[in-house]
Amino acid sequence: MRGPDEPRRAAGAWARLAQERVTAPAGGSVSVALTLTVPDRAEPGDHPGAVVALEDRPGGGAARGIGVRQAVAARLDLRVTGPTAPAPAVREVTVSRRGAGAEVS
Repeated sequence: MRGPDEPRRAAGAWARLAQERVTAPAGGSVSVALTLTVPDRAEPGDHPGAVVALEDRPGGGAARGIGVRQAVAARLDLRVTGPTAPAPAVREVTVSRRGAGAEVS
């Protein structure tokens, strides 16, 4: 996971929240809509990511000079389907011993 000032990549860059800032009541919960837009040129395969909620102001020990920030994350496991490039095939391999080593061709 990246900090709020670090660039987002893949699934993290494709996610947009309906609201950037939300105030939740103590002991309560809040639902925030999420839109995920996958670009046309997205590489097929798995793209893990997360949406992180980070408290705006450190609490608890802040009065004693200790700033402790807390965060909670919701993991995104996104799989983009599409054609993938096959692994290269290796055929007609020969190995010739050369002293202590060998030559592969």
